[in-house]
Amino acid sequence: MSCTWRADRSLVAEPFATHVDTLLTADPGDWVVTCGARSYAVEKAGHDAWLADNTQPKFTNPDNSAHCTVPALAVDVTLRVGDKDDWTYTDAAWQGMVNAVVLSPNLHSLGPSIGDWDHIESVGWRELRGAS
Repeated sequence: MSCTWRADRSLVAEPFATHVDTLLTADPGDWVVTCGARSYAVEKAGHDAWLADNTQPKFTNPDNSAHCTVPALAVDVTLRVGDKDDWTYTDAAWQGMVNAVVLSPNLHSLGPSIGDWDHIESVGWRELRGAS
């Protein structure tokens, strides 16, 4: 239905950003890309906070983050329901989007493996970093 970028799309690698646009626009939900590129310092601060309290948003070690590549090879998304962001990951809309990511030859979801449902990354991002 729609894909809106709240994050700076120009800091996200192509063709990854276009793959995200295509997938989210084809989905019946109203999706927003809330985060793309993150600095090493922001990722580290988030990771430290998550290690101290795992009820905080998930961040990984910045050396293992597709958000920290230049340009970024990961995004975080949210579903818009009415005028609110909705992170009810058990909702059919979320499950449908994650399933579409899982089936994509270009995109990868960390939802099924570690429960990071709003994260979408490029397949093979480790090999792609620095290649753009």
